Amino acid sequence: MATTYNVPVFTIDLAKYLLRAGYQIVDISPNYHTGNKYESVFFFKKENGIQETIDNYIKTRYKKR
Repeated sequence: MATTYNVPVFTIDLAKYLLRAGYQIVDISPNYHTGNKYESVFFFKKENGIQETIDNYIKTRYKKR
């Protein structure tokens, strides 16, 4: 049986970008590592192409600066 891992996303902007691209959130959890109870971690279902979509987001986001 293959193990499926979820992809954690720590920023709301990237989470919205992935949602608009058609990826599904499977869970949302508080980010306990920051100490700020209002920050969340979004867990997306690991699907084909999600890593490339994240890489594309990073390239386009930092190209604007």
